Amino acid sequence: MNKPLKYPVLVLLLLFVAGALICNIALLAMGSAIGSWTVMHNATWLRIAQTITVAVSFIVPALFVMRRQGYKIEMLPKREHHWQDYALAVIAWLAAAPLVNLTSQWNHKLTAFDFFKHIETLQQSIAKTTETLVAYDSFGELCIVFLVAALLAAMAEELFFRGAMQNSLLERIKPAWTIVIVAVVFSLMHGDVLDFVPRVLLGLVFGYVAWKTGTLAITILLHTLNNTIAIIGTNNSISELELIGTGDTWFLSIAGAAILIWALSKIKAHSKETDNNNLQL
Repeated sequence: MNKPLKYPVLVLLLLFVAGALICNIALLAMGSAIGSWTVMHNATWLRIAQTITVAVSFIVPALFVMRRQGYKIEMLPKREHHWQDYALAVIAWLAAAPLVNLTSQWNHKLTAFDFFKHIETLQQSIAKTTETLVAYDSFGELCIVFLVAALLAAMAEELFFRGAMQNSLLERIKPAWTIVIVAVVFSLMHGDVLDFVPRVLLGLVFGYVAWKTGTLAITILLHTLNNTIAIIGTNNSISELELIGTGDTWFLSIAGAAILIWALSKIKAHSKETDNNNLQL
């Protein structure tokens, strides 16, 4: 049996960096060899690049660390998980939406500072590439976008953050701090400074659900739903959804927060670590 890693989180992050570098170098080399087909406005190329990068940077490091540490992560629904666990998790995710919108609005106020204005310009450029990645003109293309940008991305990130990283930290740090740390790292690694706070909020929800239920099946579902809504919103410019909980509807954020806490508290524990165990600091 392989000896457990002494610093699994550090190894996980180093493998991520190495994987990202290898992918970028390889993709640039392929671009030079193939030519104009690989330019950044080519949707097919972007989806291929996304699939390769996600697999090498997230999935491979996560599986390596989980195997070395002996983690048995459930990615499929378990018999003991009643449909109510899934329903409560989805309710919690929906209830968090107004608060996510409100914190996003607050977060974007950073653009009042010159430094963050430059970051906004950079992120707008990245957003254009993302729009090309998730754009679709047919049902078939929508299915491809869903598989690459919604489902695969959700599975990879849940394996990496809530699977490998969260379980590694739980061996050394109390659950509450672990969930917070992983949520912060989850948001930081997306590189979106102007949506840092709302993504931390989502990370906290995902982290708590994974810890409480002992499975990634539910958080993969939530993450996939979140990505899917983002894809549909990007293609259809549903700006009204982003305003719920802000402005005159601020009270929906408070109501949503209350429902969020209620739904999370009702999810049953399904692991030895969470049975009869409060979320301790």
